[in-house]
Amino acid sequence: MNKRKVGVLLLFLLSFANCTSVKIGLFRGVMNVFGGKIYRSRFIALQDPKFISSNEADYLRDEEEVIGICMNGVAKAYPLTMSFHHHIFNDEIGGKRVLVTFCPLTHTAMVFDPAVDGERAMNFIVEGGLKESNMIMLDDLTQSKWIQITAGAIKGKKKGKRLDLLFALHTTWAVWKQLHPNTVVLSRDTGFDYDYSRFPFQEKYFRYKKTSHFMFKVSHRYNRYHPKELILVVEVGDSSKVYPFSNLQAKGVINDLVAQAPITVLYDTTSQTIVAFSRTFNEDVLDFRAEADSNCVKIKDSIYHSSWNFEGMAYEGACKGKFLKPVRSFKAFWFAWIAFHPETAVYGGK
Repeated sequence: MNKRKVGVLLLFLLSFANCTSVKIGLFRGVMNVFGGKIYRSRFIALQDPKFISSNEADYLRDEEEVIGICMNGVAKAYPLTMSFHHHIFNDEIGGKRVLVTFCPLTHTAMVFDPAVDGERAMNFIVEGGLKESNMIMLDDLTQSKWIQITAGAIKGKKKGKRLDLLFALHTTWAVWKQLHPNTVVLSRDTGFDYDYSRFPFQEKYFRYKKTSHFMFKVSHRYNRYHPKELILVVEVGDSSKVYPFSNLQAKGVINDLVAQAPITVLYDTTSQTIVAFSRTFNEDVLDFRAEADSNCVKIKDSIYHSSWNFEGMAYEGACKGKFLKPVRSFKAFWFAWIAFHPETAVYGGK
């Protein structure tokens, strides 16, 4: 029996399966046969997508998640529903090329500088394979394969190289609009006949996010937390530390150390927006405390007594107009990071 017939048979059986474990097993069978081709043909990267004004995007609800990026005075929002449909956007913001990515299986929304070694900015597509359930990307310059969550090339001419992670907010539409009232939004006019008001496989995806089931095998599991517990990953050099949301509770600001580097983590429980910055500013090490705010965390430092927002910008006080330096950080599911870094440090570990 050829591969096509095997795939058709597996899909037929999948439609009649009632047991979750059977469905997962059959789905894995389909992916083992056709894997990359199915994934690559469904999730197609967009090149220089169109945008509309925030007023035109009146269909977006305040609680909807977006990937927000601001560069050189230009702010753009990429709704997560659309990001799920395509996984990758090759775009330009404020004159700079960017690679905007989202892997739904690991819940990692990450934005990279697509230029490496001083060469031209690369364009990327979904390669079709997965590593520890995380998306593998393929560049158009060298045909190298890159893992999204580690930003590292694992095969090809760029093997061993790493993409620079750019600062972005994985937040809600309400928070992003508050920070950037003049933002533009990814247009639903993409040339694809997709229902961008919903996630693909929406109900199944919501169940996946809540259960402890895996769609694909991961090499290392650690049941210290629920596999889909949301965490903030913070990397300093070769060291990393994760901040499980269940350990943060109502803490809006955390002053901490990662590999002896002073950092601060800002966390808004309502929107689940979370970011990390260096506490070193003008050679001083600052401590921060939260200021009361209804929509997102604003903080005040201990030395300059300036007020700073979620993007690390001082909007009031002696440091007005200055920025804190972002630390390499992003949201992910617990299992996803632990699969690659089982020895990572954990904040408030239980």
